[in-house]
Amino acid sequence: MRPILQCLFFGRSPNAFAHRDLELIDDDGGLDSGSIFVHSGADGSLLFSIAETQPGGSLGFDVDSAGDVTGDGLADIVSGSPTGPGTLWLYSGRDGSLLFSLQGLDQQDAFGKSVAGLGDVNGDGFSDIAVGAKGGGAGDNGSLDVLSGTCMPPAPFCTAAANSTGGPALMGHAGTLRFADNDFSLTVSGAVPQQFGVFFYGPDATDAPFGNGTLCVGGGAAGIFRLNPPVAIDGSGSAERALDFTLPPLSAGPGAVTPLSTWRFQFWYRDPQAGGSFFNLSDGLDAYFCPGG
Repeated sequence: MRPILQCLFFGRSPNAFAHRDLELIDDDGGLDSGSIFVHSGADGSLLFSIAETQPGGSLGFDVDSAGDVTGDGLADIVSGSPTGPGTLWLYSGRDGSLLFSLQGLDQQDAFGKSVAGLGDVNGDGFSDIAVGAKGGGAGDNGSLDVLSGTCMPPAPFCTAAANSTGGPALMGHAGTLRFADNDFSLTVSGAVPQQFGVFFYGPDATDAPFGNGTLCVGGGAAGIFRLNPPVAIDGSGSAERALDFTLPPLSAGPGAVTPLSTWRFQFWYRDPQAGGSFFNLSDGLDAYFCPGG
């Protein structure tokens, strides 16, 4: 028999509360899974639900109203999944779509053990978030981070496979995610020197074998978009692409980057010395674009 733990969390927003189901499954060493249910404060009807997508992720271990992080006039939802390094999840209060995720740095961090919406701490007009990590900080004694709701930092996701240099290619960034600034750049390091590659993006995250590596970006209904032309990888294995939101495909159509939108980015590159499919991919980068300048 599966023991089921059910808890009610009444949020700070007067029009919604979250209801968590946490199933503790003891077969196979134990697997925590969870869901978040958002109900109307007026009549108790279900507005939407958010299901766990990662085995052992324990979504909903802690959950709170994040306040209006996105600036769309509606309270958003913050949740912690403290299993392993732990993950902080931020969801839209409008429809439950994922806005942002941030993972702990070390396996013992339990990042997201506790989460809370703080209101506008720094006076910039956006609600801020506190997240606790039971095993974080100096000596693994625990830490508390306060994150600005103005612009969450881009977060890596998915695992890149090693290439012919012996290591993986890893995504990075420069500039900010403030849409009005239009100064965001994608970077990659650890790719194969003196080859070429293409940055690309899409709305969804996936984890599927592709070439000699892993495809982290999914197209969903919109599709996957290349950021042409290809870029040359320098002698250190690095490359960069500046994004310009006034040019296609970033400016219009199904690939348009807009304020309050989330996109996933990745880098495809040639690796002829590795054999196999002769190409590989970096890890992914999750980016939520905020409106403010």
